[in-house]
Amino acid sequence: MTYCSLKTRKYCITMDKQKKSLNLSMWILTVALAIVFFLPDLVKEGMFFDGLVYSTISRNLAYGYGSLWKPMYTPTLWLEFYEHPSLVFGIQSLFFRIFGEGMFVERLFSLSTLLVSGFLIHKLWIALFKDDEEKKRYSWIPLLTWVMMPSVYMTYSRNMLENVLTCFSLWAIYLGVLALMHQKRTYLYLTLVGVLTFLAFLSKGFVGLFPLALVFIYAFVFRDMGFRQWSVRALLPLLSFGGCILLLSFSDEAWTGIGKYIDQQVLSSINGTREKAKLGRFHLLIKMMQEVIYPLLFCLLAFFFYRKSSYTGVTLPKVDKNRVFFFLLLWVSASFPIMVSHKQASYYAAPSFPYFTIAIAMVTAHYWPSLEKETQQKGNLLKVVRVVAVVTFVAANVVWVTFLSKSRDADYLDDVQRLGVLVPQQTAMHDLQGHLSTDLNLNGYLFRYNYQHAKQDSNATYAIIENSHCADCDFPSYKLVEKMKVFSLYTKKE
Repeated sequence: MTYCSLKTRKYCITMDKQKKSLNLSMWILTVALAIVFFLPDLVKEGMFFDGLVYSTISRNLAYGYGSLWKPMYTPTLWLEFYEHPSLVFGIQSLFFRIFGEGMFVERLFSLSTLLVSGFLIHKLWIALFKDDEEKKRYSWIPLLTWVMMPSVYMTYSRNMLENVLTCFSLWAIYLGVLALMHQKRTYLYLTLVGVLTFLAFLSKGFVGLFPLALVFIYAFVFRDMGFRQWSVRALLPLLSFGGCILLLSFSDEAWTGIGKYIDQQVLSSINGTREKAKLGRFHLLIKMMQEVIYPLLFCLLAFFFYRKSSYTGVTLPKVDKNRVFFFLLLWVSASFPIMVSHKQASYYAAPSFPYFTIAIAMVTAHYWPSLEKETQQKGNLLKVVRVVAVVTFVAANVVWVTFLSKSRDADYLDDVQRLGVLVPQQTAMHDLQGHLSTDLNLNGYLFRYNYQHAKQDSNATYAIIENSHCADCDFPSYKLVEKMKVFSLYTKKE
């Protein structure tokens, strides 16, 4: 609360209450937008293909199919899955062990990573403004602009590996900020930065290594340490990370799994022998420029209201340009190196966006107090903000509830559910069509829900074919059991 004389104390109390009311309204608006962007996809049955693969592998781990360093997708597709490091599968498998195997388990996991990421962004903001009570209240600014970025809500609603990578890397940067900016438990926290970077690496691979550059970026921007001091601090994360790698090497299975990941995924992606971005190596850069528009627009909006307000002439505290530059460089270090690879997608950059939103939010927060004062002077404007926030929150909940009855791949899932009734679990069905045994989506759903899969095996008791391929075919060895929405199920003739 602002310090006031006895004569103006009542006025100051009123102003402080209005500030808190506006702040609460903006928090409600932030939560409402998060609900709108994230929950509709999370509550729908069915999932984006990558998320389906990760949830199926995680469920397999929980019930004894495959192992942490040799995970399995299905018995015929990716019997040994080395496309990514496997820590995320191990963590997600714990959710299946605790909550069972219902359709909402992987969604609960994704929601948990969203909440942890949001909490860490909030904590990082608080750490940056440790001694500034006014700015501390604005932690909703980076969160609001973060949840609005398409790659962010796409990633968290689809059970992607980037979710866990974001959690570990944010935690590492948070501890690094405490150690470097506030000299709090410096050696311990910088050692933990290396450990958390190791966990980020085991979550998604080399894209998680950027926290190791934290001390170098800090020293370059702030220049408040001598060479000996910053070199010791820079070595701590590197040494602890190297120690974790050394410990990992003692496990032959783990070391083999990481080696196969590097060979099959990393090297082939860099060489361009695996997949190529449609627009070349700068595809990701173009996508990122499209996404960062949202926090920039919000900053420009705050500046516009500042210029239009009656408080334009009021002297505001200067923006800490070094801190803004520091977080922009963190964003660059977390995203630009991805362009080395030919394989690119917009959501690959999602773990880098918290740092960009924090950087721009520091500028936005510079102009926000003038807007606060304007709303305090104009009571009707504050009421409008409150109404908009509450209405948006109510509407957001209506939106996600309506998606409870919707489904991605609805017909596929209906047939998979029916096959779970008609065919015993752990059954391989003969692929009468010739390519269903290699259909990653179908086999993922079959094994995720029923422990079933399609394969080329003419001796199998059951067989399956798409209706579009053969509506009412007659097979010498099989008779029709049931024609479903997408597939028809056959069984062996006696």
